[in-house]
Amino acid sequence: MQSNRVPSLNSIATSMRSTEAPPIFQRDRERVSLEHNCFCVSLLFNGRPGKEKHVTLVHGRCMNDIIDQGATIKLAPWHYTKDNPFPQLHIFEVHGRDLSGWWAEIEPNVMAFLPFAGRTGLDANDVACLIAESQFPSKALVIWCEDRLKESNFCSDDVIASLPSDLLDCVGPSFACGKRKLSIANDRGLDSRPLFSVYEIDRDLVRSVA
Repeated sequence: MQSNRVPSLNSIATSMRSTEAPPIFQRDRERVSLEHNCFCVSLLFNGRPGKEKHVTLVHGRCMNDIIDQGATIKLAPWHYTKDNPFPQLHIFEVHGRDLSGWWAEIEPNVMAFLPFAGRTGLDANDVACLIAESQFPSKALVIWCEDRLKESNFCSDDVIASLPSDLLDCVGPSFACGKRKLSIANDRGLDSRPLFSVYEIDRDLVRSVA
């Protein structure tokens, strides 16, 4: 099956980059670190690749700057669910060129940013977690993702539709109900360690970000 390459959005737009972080005495370092950790834990809890190595802290910017860049934003799909461990932390999914990914303003003018595919791409376990929207995907789902990495050229605009029927019970709630779409391709990483590109989107936003 021929398909367009899944977008790989792993850099922050030049206009969003700070030229200089504020002096450390202007920030409560411990509080920023705590909020940063909450951002990572919230993502991991819901199956997203929230390891700290994937997350960038952006100083001197706020959510209004993202809106001014013309991006489309929406609260994370788990915000109003029981699977939100930190309901006071507002995490947004953002769609808009190099801004696409998960964002949260963790302190005034300090933002945490995670591209949908992390900085370098996702391995089989990461993608299984994402499909399951859980830290603990089934072994069968991990094996299916491992097999897709071994294929010479795998790409799916809607990976849930590509799953065998016996794995559909492993799919996370916002994908299972058809509300969200997940595109993946095994086109990242080195030959010795292939990785996935991923891009997810709320179907209600498809037209507005096309």
